[in-house]
Amino acid sequence: MNNFLEINKSWLRPSILLLYLVIVFLPGYIFFSQRGGFDFYQTDNFKTFASLIFPVFGLYAFTLVWAQTIIGMNMALLVRVFPKILNFHRTQGLFALLFAVTHAAAVPLIYTIQLYIGYKFLPENLRVFALLGTTALFLLILAASAALFRKAKFLQKYWRYIHIANYLVFILIFIHSRNLGSDIKGTILDQLWYFFLLTFAISAFLRLSRMFPNKQTTSK
Repeated sequence: MNNFLEINKSWLRPSILLLYLVIVFLPGYIFFSQRGGFDFYQTDNFKTFASLIFPVFGLYAFTLVWAQTIIGMNMALLVRVFPKILNFHRTQGLFALLFAVTHAAAVPLIYTIQLYIGYKFLPENLRVFALLGTTALFLLILAASAALFRKAKFLQKYWRYIHIANYLVFILIFIHSRNLGSDIKGTILDQLWYFFLLTFAISAFLRLSRMFPNKQTTSK
C-alpha cells in the first residue's frame, strides 16, 4: 500500500482534492437550490433569518465530522500523499465544531428556551433524535477540547482516547440528521449520507485491521 501511494501521488492528490471539493460543495448547493437560490433569506427579522438558514450549518457540521473521521482513521496513509494534512485536520475540526455549535445555538433562538427544553417543538416520537444531536454536540466539544489541550500534562497520555469520541459523534449525527433533516430526504444528499456511512465503516474496518493484524501474517 505504501509503495502504491508513493508511485501514484501525481494523480492521487488531485483526485482526492477534487472528490473532497465536490462533497463539500454538494450540501450547500442542494440546500440553496431547493429554496430557489439565495433570495429566500432576504428578511429584516433575525429570528426568521436564523430559522431559514440554520439547517445548512447542520449539513456542514456532519459533512466535516465525516471528513474528520475519514482523515483520522486513514492518517497514516494520507500523510504520505498530503504531508501537511495533520494541520488541515486540526483546522477542519475547528470548523466542524463551529458549524455544530451554530446549528445547535439557533434552535432555542428560533423556538424559545421553553420549547427547546424537552424538545417540545418536535413531535414526541422525534424528540429522541434531537437528544442524540445534543449528545453528539457534547461529545464533539469534548473531543475537540481534548485535541486543543493535548499538550497539557493531565491529557498527554489520554487525549487520543477521548478524541475517539468523534467516531461516536459521526454515528449519532447520522441517525439525528437522517430522521430530522428535511433537506436530506428525496435529494442526492440521501445517497451522499449513505456514502458517508459506507466509507466510515470501511475506514473503521481497515483501521482495526492495522491495529490488530492477523496473527498468521505477523508470525511469518
